[in-house]
Amino acid sequence: MLTHLALAVLITVGVVFLYLSMDRQSGTYTGRKVYADGVYMGDFKDGKKDGFGRAEFSNGDIYVGQWKNDSIEGSGNYTFGSNSLLNPGGYFVGEFMRGRRQCRGTYAFVTGHIYTGDIKTMDDEQHVYIGPNGEQYMGVWLDSDQEGYGSYNITDQLYIEGEWSDSKLNGYAEFEAPDGSYYKGQWINGTKHGRGEARFHNGHIYNGTWVNGYKHGHGVYIFPDNRVEGQYELDIAVGIHNRTWNNGTQDQTRAHYNGDKFLFVSL
Repeated sequence: MLTHLALAVLITVGVVFLYLSMDRQSGTYTGRKVYADGVYMGDFKDGKKDGFGRAEFSNGDIYVGQWKNDSIEGSGNYTFGSNSLLNPGGYFVGEFMRGRRQCRGTYAFVTGHIYTGDIKTMDDEQHVYIGPNGEQYMGVWLDSDQEGYGSYNITDQLYIEGEWSDSKLNGYAEFEAPDGSYYKGQWINGTKHGRGEARFHNGHIYNGTWVNGYKHGHGVYIFPDNRVEGQYELDIAVGIHNRTWNNGTQDQTRAHYNGDKFLFVSL
């Protein structure tokens, strides 16, 4: 009795089987089979796709990876065709179960966005999201929103790390830019709000309270040779401010504005 068949072709009711190898004792074989919705080339067991194989579907989708009992199951790479309704031009690399994406994997979109993490829930796990311009978020997600602690980075442009809620900074977070400017403090709905310290591109530092993105309340402005302390209202220094020089001497000042620039002048 032959236990291996080198090559055979079977045609039944318009379905073509091309067997490349067969082990009749185990019921396994490798071959090519044409279906109504595409073509499969790979391993079979007891007449069903089982093992490793490649499927090309009529809508242009292609899957290469593991199969079990006629279903996509295990590790694989699924590329969506241009006519796909789900993610045309994109792909998914990861784990499958009964034909559905499961567990961890990488989901890429034709826009250039890339998501890496728990595809089944997208919740309560550390995931990586990469945008088309190189921006990258690594942190916790909830209902497809950034939720919890995470970091956001755009190469050579900015870096943000802190607490997120509804995909906005909420709580304590730190923002840094390549020119040396930064903000370290409290945020509400993506806006500086509460106590925080900001360093500007000119090297000057403000440490104090913020309201809706404005310096507002008590604060200290730090210059290379002195520090000035007083009140602010919507980014404007108001009233008399106390200045302390690096050598320890003190005086009182008032802010004089020229457009968006200002200077503390001694009284």
